[in-house]
Amino acid sequence: MKNGILVLGASAINTHSFAAQLTGHPIAPDESVVPWTLQTKYYIANVRLWLDTLDDTSDVTAVVESLGDAVDGLVLLFDSEKPDTFEAVKPWKEFVSDAAVSCSLTLSMATMCIT
Repeated sequence: MKNGILVLGASAINTHSFAAQLTGHPIAPDESVVPWTLQTKYYIANVRLWLDTLDDTSDVTAVVESLGDAVDGLVLLFDSEKPDTFEAVKPWKEFVSDAAVSCSLTLSMATMCIT
């Protein structure tokens, strides 16, 4: 298991806020890799959340080539009240199939209780 989860969102999305909500710990704005212990009834896994922001020049193919073998999961964040943030994540469905990601989630930040 690679134990890496890539967390992406358009520039209007605060990936650090999502990571803070998920881990229960504040995340410094300059942190791009956040350790997280995922604990369920059946197992404990130490994973890394890789936080990044999408821009118009984000090249999915280049990321697949550089990170495809390093991540198990992908979280795409958007704001349902800002359609352009969803348009920014749509091309990343290619990453899921090309990188053989084990788990992928697309979440609307507007529906999450993040402070």
